Amino acid sequence: MRFYEQRALMFPRNGVHVQWRVEPEDDDLEAIEIELVRSESPAGPFTVLQVFDPLTTFGFTDRTAPWRPKGMELCYKLVARLRSTGEEVDCSSPFGFQGPLPLDAIEIIRQHNILLYGVNGHDPLTGIRATLYKKRNFGPRCQACTDQATGRVIISQCRVCAGTGFRNGGYYAPMIMNMTFQPNPNQVQITNLGKIEDNDTVAFMTNFPVMTPGDLVVEPNESHWRVIQIDVTERKRNIVHQLLKLRQLDHNDIEYEVFRHLDNNAR
Repeated sequence: MRFYEQRALMFPRNGVHVQWRVEPEDDDLEAIEIELVRSESPAGPFTVLQVFDPLTTFGFTDRTAPWRPKGMELCYKLVARLRSTGEEVDCSSPFGFQGPLPLDAIEIIRQHNILLYGVNGHDPLTGIRATLYKKRNFGPRCQACTDQATGRVIISQCRVCAGTGFRNGGYYAPMIMNMTFQPNPNQVQITNLGKIEDNDTVAFMTNFPVMTPGDLVVEPNESHWRVIQIDVTERKRNIVHQLLKLRQLDHNDIEYEVFRHLDNNAR
């Protein structure tokens, strides 16, 4: 197993978002669990924060992290272990923030969260609830649509794996996040998303989770969107917000059928 794109994302005082991706290589992911550990030094000692199933989880919010505004004093590491014996299979290098934590970037994130989520019980000014489904690109192959002898996909619109070709639905567990659809041009400057087609839209969200092309966004009104392109804004190498180019799914798309009505039950 190989870990990559692991990162710690700053968040205003109430926690640190940690996110990662894995490349399974020849490992049986159903037999492996991932430990997220934390230290105040790359040399350790490390404390276990949480244990995850790699097929359902791609990130974690560390709400016990001490406030560290001035540098990479918090170090995280990912450890893959066999469920049966606890034997270590692989581990990532220690990682933390991409650079010093600038206070102005933390303030930008705080203000964005006020707009999207509200503050002190008040309703948000711009944000509306959406359900995010991050797509997996690894794992056991779906037996319903994959030829067991050749490994080739023989059914293109498979309901079991939502057309991904991977078992367990092909997507991580859903997340509820607030975002702004078709945000005011004065709020964000669209510079790198190219031409917006008739069935496209633009959405604005904070820095977590970091989205990738192929992820899905479902609005409460059952509008289903696929992420086509992402433009991130950074401050000293730390992401402060994301601008998403979304393409609406057709009612005939298998993802629309599979995830319809599920956003109300997302956790």
